[in-house]
Amino acid sequence: MDCKKAYVRSACLCPAASVVLLAEQLGQGLFQNLLAHPALKIANYQINSALHRAKLRCWQALAVLSPFTPDTQTHQVAAQLWPFLQGKDVASVRQYIESIVVNLVLREPVALMHKHVLPSLLAYHAKQHEGITSAILVGAQVIRHAADACQEELWGPFVAAAWPWTMWHHHAIRTFAQLVLHQLLEDFPQAQPEEVSSSRHGVSSGASPWGTCMAFFRTNPDMKRLESSLGPGLRSYDPGRAVTPAGALHFGSQLAGGSEEGVRVEGTPLTLLEGVTDFLIHQRAALRKEGTALRKQGTALPHGRPESAAANAGSGGQAALPSLDFQRKMMPRDQLAGPPSGLIGAEASAEARGQDSVQQRRGFILVASLVDKVPNLAGLTRTCEVFSAAAMVVSDKRVTKDPAFASISVTADQWLPLIEVAEPYLVQWMLQKRAQGFTLVGVEQTAESVLLPDFAFPRDCVLLLGREREGIPMQILQLLDHTVEIPQLGLIRSLNVHVSGAISMYEYSTQHLTQERGRQAFKEE
Repeated sequence: MDCKKAYVRSACLCPAASVVLLAEQLGQGLFQNLLAHPALKIANYQINSALHRAKLRCWQALAVLSPFTPDTQTHQVAAQLWPFLQGKDVASVRQYIESIVVNLVLREPVALMHKHVLPSLLAYHAKQHEGITSAILVGAQVIRHAADACQEELWGPFVAAAWPWTMWHHHAIRTFAQLVLHQLLEDFPQAQPEEVSSSRHGVSSGASPWGTCMAFFRTNPDMKRLESSLGPGLRSYDPGRAVTPAGALHFGSQLAGGSEEGVRVEGTPLTLLEGVTDFLIHQRAALRKEGTALRKQGTALPHGRPESAAANAGSGGQAALPSLDFQRKMMPRDQLAGPPSGLIGAEASAEARGQDSVQQRRGFILVASLVDKVPNLAGLTRTCEVFSAAAMVVSDKRVTKDPAFASISVTADQWLPLIEVAEPYLVQWMLQKRAQGFTLVGVEQTAESVLLPDFAFPRDCVLLLGREREGIPMQILQLLDHTVEIPQLGLIRSLNVHVSGAISMYEYSTQHLTQERGRQAFKEE
């Protein structure tokens, strides 16, 4: 009787075991097929574009399917995935690859850390360093979640390999490395060299560089703000949850932990690298405000020779001191106001520029809705702010969240009015501007285009730039009041769209700056 029951029980379990086996095989097959998707190999794309969304969906699915990878294929799949972390994918995509890799490396921490993570960190001679933040983050999270014996074996090599990146010239990556390593060493004091842990509250006379660095991380106000803002997520990250549907499709995938706040396109949360970049941008903005206060309190210095030097020269004394010449930032309206009275008084306040009235800003609006490459949009934003454009039009303002945009625009989008007009609505928007009295001018080579130096820019104009390769579409070209082209002496047919926009904005500003100077001189007479 007992044998019969056992037989029935086994017969009932066999279908379930078959289903599990079938599910595992299906998961493995889907994982490998999706990993070969052509979209995953494309490196250059715009944030929130169709390709960006496709990549996010692919890697979200791969994260959920990755637990089906059998242990026998761990090394093979890790080798397949590691090159993706060395590529140019944006942080929102990279976070899913990082989570998959962390879970794979945790299966064999020592072997896979020495095979992939440590060699990447030790490649100081490499020309490209896109994967450094991923290597630091993966290594730190593996150490956090590995078994005690593996932690003890990996602490020394990992910290020694990653520490030089805390001193690298790239601001965001340097700060990123400082945050991750400081938190790791604070949470695992046994990983610190003895001289570090013995000097926890300050710098002793015999303190080592390790000890002084750790003391800096603990006491520096900026580091404290950074850690209070982004640090908690590093400790809350759960590798297992990150590769579940809830983790991949809602929150928890990035190695800085997860937050339901700030969930963005396709459910992706803010990544740690993006958080560090945003933190640095806000810190730079704060420095600008501090600079404004310093300029208001600054002591005026004379231009040219100091009076004491001139007096010495006139009384037969020593030769006059050289003139006080120095590098300074300059805005066109600084030239109208005359020379500055102080050494640092020449640079206009960023805060004041951000609050300019319409009368203070130039009368042109730059339209870049047809431009889709992030570096060009970032450069145009920065140039528009420098020339004090009335506004800049883009197809999607979310591009300002792209780390590549932030690194080029250097907060220009915070001071320049940005208008969002997608290409399908561009014709209607331009017609509205014409009805408001704006002249529509396109930068394009046409049969009736005027050379840029020969064109007299009206004060209120819309300056339209075309696509990077195709230029301005015909249906929009027919709406324009004028087209201008930039004289060229070489053989190449066209300039980069950012360069074309910058030259056109300079020409507009030069013309109207000359007119303003003339009006000012007339009033003075």
